[in-house]
Order: sequence, then C-alpha cells, then structure tokens
Amino acid sequence: GNGRGFSTGADLQEMDLDAFARDIGQMFVEQLNPAFEKLANLPIPIVAAVNGPAAGAGCSLALYGDFVVAARSAYFYQSFANIGLVPDAGATWIIPRLIGLQRAGRMLLLGEKISADQACDWGMIHACVDDEELAGTARTLADRLAKGATTSYRLIRHGMRAALNQSFPEALAMEGRNQHAAAQTRDFREGVTSFRERRSPNFCGA
Repeated sequence: GNGRGFSTGADLQEMDLDAFARDIGQMFVEQLNPAFEKLANLPIPIVAAVNGPAAGAGCSLALYGDFVVAARSAYFYQSFANIGLVPDAGATWIIPRLIGLQRAGRMLLLGEKISADQACDWGMIHACVDDEELAGTARTLADRLAKGATTSYRLIRHGMRAALNQSFPEALAMEGRNQHAAAQTRDFREGVTSFRERRSPNFCGA
C-alpha cells in the first residue's frame, strides 16, 4: 500500500445506490472475480505490505498475499454486514480458512475491525512490524523470494490451495505429480549441488 492506507474499499459517500444495486452482479462476473482468480493463479508468491486500513474488497486483496506484512497501525475490516451487504472478493472463502469459523464470524458477521497485532496472533498474516519498518521488511522478503526456485514456488503455491479441497489420497497423488515435475528442473540439480558444495544456490527459475 501507499499513502494513508492499503485500501478502504468502496466509497460509500459517492456510491449511486441504484446503479450499484443494478450493476454489481455483472461487475463481479465481468471484472472483479476474474481479477481475483488471476491473483490466486499467479505462478509466483505474492508479498503484501499493508499500511493503514485494509477494508472491504481491499481486505481480501491484502489476504491474497502468500506473505502479508502489516504495519502496526494497520487493521483489517469487513464491514459488509453493517450496511446490509455480504463479503465479496473471496472473503468468505479465504478468511475462514485462515482463522477458522468462530474468528471469521467476528470479522464477517459482527463487522469487527481486526488490528494488525490481532491478525498476527490469529495467524491471519505473516508479520506485524513497526510502521517505519514495513517497506524494508516487505522488500527483504520479496528479494529473498525473487532469488528462489520459482517452479518449486508455483507448485507449492498451487498445491497448498488445491489440497484445501482434496481428500488425503488426492493430495498425496498431487504431491507425487508435483515432485516429479520439480525433479526435472535445473533448479533442483542446482539446489542439491549447492548443498553438497556447501554454498548458497544460484537458482535460474527453470
């Protein structure tokens, strides 16, 4: 995020209620849902740096990060029930999976603001840091990931999400297929070679 906040969601002050009621369903079908599906299907990890409020669909956007780092002043807010709407942008899918139904109910049904410290305690985000450390912490993490074995990252990222909806035997079979694919990469050979030579790996992303 940049400026005063990560995202405050829809502008309720300027909202045309009739147009919103008429168009929102089609907007999700044509614009919003495809965008969030693309985020979920990216072949690389996402690092989200959350400053200030992450509200509404902006909260969901932040939580699509594989690693969510939040400034101590940040908070996460799903206020839909407070105005007679329902959470969107994948909130009902991702939030219960991150923190369980009881805690998700506090966010989605009661519309409570969850501080960055609380979100970290719940395991909803990766880390909560002092505001002045946010940019540096997120950049360090992103730089570390950028030097990694990206095929491995893709298979792990997609595998974790797929396994949430699979049986145990299905997950085992998927892991076998993914391990076979990873074993064909140059990065696998470089990883083992660097281990044997007691040096840091130099991954190429292939």
